[in-house]
Amino acid sequence: MKKLFFMILLFLTPSWGLYALDIFLLEKLDEADKSFFNKDYDNAVKGYQDFLKETELIEKPSEEELKIISSVKTVYKDASYLLKNAPAFENIKKALKESDLETSRNLLMEARTYLTTNQIENVILYEKWLDSSLDSFLIEKRKLSLGKVSPLLLEQIKKDKARKKTIAFLGFEKDKTVSLDVGQIVTLSLTGAIERNNSFIVSTLNPKGDLNQKIEIMKSNNIDFVVHGSYIKSSQNSVFLYFSILDPVTGNSVAEISIKAPLNPKFFDAVDQIAFDLEKKLKGYSRLESFEIIKYTMEGNQKIKQEKIEVQEKETPILPYLEENIFEIEKKYLASLKNESSLKVYEEYFQEINRFNHDISFPKKLFLEDYQKEVENEIQSLLLKQTDIGKRINRLNQFKQDEKYFDYYQFFDKAIDSIEEAQQDFPSLKDPFIAQIEANLKKEKAEMDEYIQKNGILLKPNYKIFLGFTGSGESTYDHADAAEKAGTFGGLSLLVEKNIFKNHLYFDFKINVVGGQKVDLAYQNIKYADLQTSYLSLALGLTLSFTPFDFLDCGVNAAGGASGGKIKAVSTFGGNESATIGAGYFVQGGPFLEFDFPYIPVLRFEIAYTYAKIDRYLLKGGQVYAYFRLAGF
Repeated sequence: MKKLFFMILLFLTPSWGLYALDIFLLEKLDEADKSFFNKDYDNAVKGYQDFLKETELIEKPSEEELKIISSVKTVYKDASYLLKNAPAFENIKKALKESDLETSRNLLMEARTYLTTNQIENVILYEKWLDSSLDSFLIEKRKLSLGKVSPLLLEQIKKDKARKKTIAFLGFEKDKTVSLDVGQIVTLSLTGAIERNNSFIVSTLNPKGDLNQKIEIMKSNNIDFVVHGSYIKSSQNSVFLYFSILDPVTGNSVAEISIKAPLNPKFFDAVDQIAFDLEKKLKGYSRLESFEIIKYTMEGNQKIKQEKIEVQEKETPILPYLEENIFEIEKKYLASLKNESSLKVYEEYFQEINRFNHDISFPKKLFLEDYQKEVENEIQSLLLKQTDIGKRINRLNQFKQDEKYFDYYQFFDKAIDSIEEAQQDFPSLKDPFIAQIEANLKKEKAEMDEYIQKNGILLKPNYKIFLGFTGSGESTYDHADAAEKAGTFGGLSLLVEKNIFKNHLYFDFKINVVGGQKVDLAYQNIKYADLQTSYLSLALGLTLSFTPFDFLDCGVNAAGGASGGKIKAVSTFGGNESATIGAGYFVQGGPFLEFDFPYIPVLRFEIAYTYAKIDRYLLKGGQVYAYFRLAGF
């Protein structure tokens, strides 16, 4: 169809000359159009560029050729615009259709990155970017120039032209030095022309705000035209009047009027003449097709000059729109992350906020403090419930309530450990949530330190475990109704103490393992046998303790229990041996000293008088213990 059109055109214009448009060049143009319609902008731009380069060689193009060349220049500009902006536009188009918030945000981020990288801040046809119709609009525009527009669009344009338009007056900026209200005169002239033919609907809207705000309100109310202007005194007898008629939906001017003349009948006749001419030309206006600005000028007593100017597409900043939408989608995405109440969810939530805010290329930031404050109580509660922090803090509180201060300090580090573990598991919640718990805990410890110092409370473990050695000098050994002096002996001793009253009274459990005690048996000073004893004793007792100095505990203890062991007798004459295994009781008591110096183990020394019976043998005498503390808790 298109080829046929071009062939007829060639037939009707045979005088184009050697470099006139030929069928082969027109076929290349047809291929470029096909690429454009298929959104292959790269090949379309190359095709249009080649066509325009060839047509530069035509010396005297005909009127028909000039029309074709002009239309190709227009579509070349449109195709180049789409080629340049397609990556950003396609991402915006996908983002507006995408239901997944994260994907939509990422697509808009990619579009913004492309635009900023290529230093594209302003775009034409801004509205078409926003409704994803930029490509289809420019393609339909090309089809319209070729007479190949869809019947549906033609019908829409026809109906839009026939539709009665609405017009609103936004007033005039006045010069108080001018006695007449020139703006009111212009308004009356325009409304008079409108009412004469009933061609427009005059809006009664009276919006507040500055001019841009008023235009936005008119746009939201689908007003077709708004009139706004100003006048000032330009000389002794003259005024300068300027007003324009704007389509608030597209943001483009459709008419611009400027008159500089004395306020005489010719001035007002000119206003009336322009008003009636505008009424005729604007009633067939449709924003669905291209439109040339109608411009009227008059100066002094000269005639009105009228010209049509090709509309220069208004450039609008695109980045603020993208940034605002990215920001709003990000907030919705964050809200979607809070799908359950758990630390894992909030870790992801604040990770996302930090990731978004750390993007230095993006100007808008989330107010982190507001988000933290909003969920502060919930996260604090979750940290106490879903980690070991809560359990360990509760245990510390119980120690404090029970006045087990040593246990409190011993366990404090474990509570701190649980906080550090939480910081590793949930790094995004460290500041301020976990850090606040840590600060509160350390504050409580500082208060505890002050209380301990103020009240002179000594920190002693509730349980103490000692291991040491025991031995004795000579002691009395009673047997068979006789008493002999026993020699020295040694052994091991294990002592366990439990605090039962404010570090002053302890319950004791003691195990002694003694060996190597040797006694000479004699009759009338004549030795007749050796007696060797090894025994084990288990005793329970009490210790009464006092602390005269921070490094020293002293007091007395007493214990009693069971004993048992082996007694071996070796005859001096003949070397005969006999052994007895027996059991009995064990009782002892005496003073003790316990030293607690820094950097060395706690040391304890006891002197006890021991009274022990094994079978028919009775041991009594002094005994010494030397211990070091294995553990305290």
